[in-house]
Amino acid sequence: MKKVLSIILCAVVAVSCLTFSVSAKKVSVKSPKLKSVTQTDLTTAKIKWSKVSGAKGYVLYYSTTGRGYKKLTTTTKKSYTHKKLKNNKKYYYKVKAYKKISGKKKYSKFSNINTFRCTNYLVKLHSAYGVQYFKLYNGIETFNMGGDKCNNGFVLTTSNGNRNAFADFNLKGKYSKIQFTYGYDDSTDTRSQNTLSIVVDDEVIETYELKYGDLPKTVTVNINNANKLEFLATPKIATFGDKIGFVNIKVFK
Repeated sequence: MKKVLSIILCAVVAVSCLTFSVSAKKVSVKSPKLKSVTQTDLTTAKIKWSKVSGAKGYVLYYSTTGRGYKKLTTTTKKSYTHKKLKNNKKYYYKVKAYKKISGKKKYSKFSNINTFRCTNYLVKLHSAYGVQYFKLYNGIETFNMGGDKCNNGFVLTTSNGNRNAFADFNLKGKYSKIQFTYGYDDSTDTRSQNTLSIVVDDEVIETYELKYGDLPKTVTVNINNANKLEFLATPKIATFGDKIGFVNIKVFK
């Protein structure tokens, strides 16, 4: 009798294990979507991907050739900052998610591959720490300058002949020069005349005279590894709605 019970018990355990094993195999892990790779500094990029429901973590891989991927990190977050990148080097990224089943990791298939080339300049400045009559455009909203719709830049607004506008940026002594395109927003008063000053560590190093109707201009300014960079707009006559736009900003190492 005991032998029969023992056989039955073993059979029940075997069936249970088999059922669990089959159930575990049926558990699937959805692949994340690699959303973006954005350069945040001269040698740093931030990689972002979508959340996978129920995932315990993600494994991020990279390559500089598109082959032979190396594991970069394992994380529970939906983003990672990759540091010490090399100038003009192309990077490839892909990520996979995993769940834990009976103490073991079950992985998803890899996400899409996202590519990125590191450059020695930043297209967007860091956030301004001191501003007056300043508006940042880095999303869906745009402004018109020289007949073109512009984004990824900013606008300084002066008026009444005595209202200056400025934007101060902390460059931490990292950059040697800056290149940008400036001009009047098309909605600016037709009588507008302003002076644009580029101020480095509280010293004016360049000035530009603006008259309404002038085409946007692209300039390059040596900033000599300054800590503080300021764009200062000063009205020359009493007008209303003087809006000076800045786009295609590149800060070089």
